[in-house]
Amino acid sequence: MKHRELYKKVKKTMVYTKFYGIKNMIHRNFDKYQVNEQWYSTWFEQNKVTQEEIKIQKQQRFVYEPVISILVPVYNTPQKYLQQMIESVCEQTYDKWELCIANANPENLEVQIILDEYKKKDSRIKVVDVPENLGIAQNTNKAYEISTGQYIALLDHDDMLATNALYEVVRTINEKNKSEVIYTDEDKISENSNEHFQPNFKPEFNLDLLRANNYICHLFVFKRSLIKESEPFREEYNGAQDYDLILRCTEQAENIAHISKILYHWRMHRQSTADNPASKLYAYDAGERALQAHLKRCGEVGRIEKLDDLGFYKIIYESKDNKDLVTTVIKSDGEINYLKKCINSLKEMDYENLQIIVVDMGNQSSKVEKYYQFLEGQGIQVVKGQKDSFPATINIIKKQIKGEYILLLSQYIEFQGKKDLEQLLANCQREKIGVVGARSYYRNHTIRHAGIGIGGEKFSYRLFEGLPNMCKGYMHREALQQELSAVSMECMMLRKSLLEQIDGFDDKLGDEFAAIDFCLRVKEKQYRVLYVPTVVMRYNASYDKERIEAKNITIMMQRWKNVYENQYGYSS
Repeated sequence: MKHRELYKKVKKTMVYTKFYGIKNMIHRNFDKYQVNEQWYSTWFEQNKVTQEEIKIQKQQRFVYEPVISILVPVYNTPQKYLQQMIESVCEQTYDKWELCIANANPENLEVQIILDEYKKKDSRIKVVDVPENLGIAQNTNKAYEISTGQYIALLDHDDMLATNALYEVVRTINEKNKSEVIYTDEDKISENSNEHFQPNFKPEFNLDLLRANNYICHLFVFKRSLIKESEPFREEYNGAQDYDLILRCTEQAENIAHISKILYHWRMHRQSTADNPASKLYAYDAGERALQAHLKRCGEVGRIEKLDDLGFYKIIYESKDNKDLVTTVIKSDGEINYLKKCINSLKEMDYENLQIIVVDMGNQSSKVEKYYQFLEGQGIQVVKGQKDSFPATINIIKKQIKGEYILLLSQYIEFQGKKDLEQLLANCQREKIGVVGARSYYRNHTIRHAGIGIGGEKFSYRLFEGLPNMCKGYMHREALQQELSAVSMECMMLRKSLLEQIDGFDDKLGDEFAAIDFCLRVKEKQYRVLYVPTVVMRYNASYDKERIEAKNITIMMQRWKNVYENQYGYSS
């Protein structure tokens, strides 16, 4: 048995390496943030719907019970996979559905016989022949034409739904103000259907993450009224037609709901995109075009670039006004060499309209005093820290800050790119963006900051801290731009208007909690907090950990009880 398991693991690693490369294979196998497959297998068995729950769900009735039309384009699907897909729909605990299948090769007798048999068994199963095989988008449109449901769900011809998938969707629609877009978590399933692995636990709706990768993917359900066109799938985006549709639906929807349950099983075999991303290289070009069209509809301007990993993108946004004054406030402990590196990295930027203020939080020696005098001679303002608190000092010097945008920095931060400040500014200028943070790493090339999550005994945690800088983190999220709960004050750009609107930072908290508290209050004002990993900084001091007082943890837990309990901003 041990030899068989070892053989399977080695074979899987070889297949993965062939398609993703050695570097990504190392990330996958040695990244501590990846989900252990043995753990997940046990977790899945413990958390899947039980027979008792199935009986209860079949008897339950909802106030609103829409028909859900499930669209499936079929083309020469292997008999076993086709049957399992159809059975997974027939076994749903919610019964108001219709399965609309577009068969792109009616001459395949095996497929035709199976479809005919199921049509006779269940009138909810509809089939339309598409002998000309128009393409996946056009074929799916044919399935859409025979659908009648108020909601549309997308299912691939060789994948499977969890038995309670539609039940959970309809329950969510009823409980969350008739949500117009619903998506769920998903995992991969083996060819023999015996193994579940690679779970994708997703965050709540996250626009910037969606622009970096189609993280919504499966299961995706949308209200028919969101799409006005008679043919919702566009042939020019074949291969990424789902991504294009998801972008358009989320643009229109007022209520988007995420169901944090594994309700979709994505088949992994050699011909599938799940196992072999290189099998559909054209899809990633189509995804880039869909993303560009989405930005244009949203009135945003940015250059889209593919990342090394297929299916992932980064957007270099254009600054609305690259002449805006940015005030940089640097926290200094009197370590001159580090402060010099920080200031020099700012001056080397391709951005000249800077006001620099150094906040002295340390004990000055005569050498430090002379350097501060030198800075003042260069037009850099030096102010004395107040109450031994950087947040308190920021509140006090607000009137001395002239820029509409403020960049808070630690003296230990050294920017690595000449366009970094411009990228932070371009993102901060975007509509409803309130705070922007970046990625920092230690001199040993391990992550220091990649955003802050909410949860755990200490209330918050630094995401991906200690991960080697070459790794990507769970589902690549360390490397993808996205909205998060909070970012660090060691590199935080914010709007000055928000600092005044929210009445500054809580100066009773340490730097890290003051930053988190500020970010959460920004979110309450319906602004978003962004993590921009393409802005990379080196943290020049040795590894350290801010002392977190228990009383501050208590304050934060009480103040942000709802946020803490809901794990707002990041799914884990």
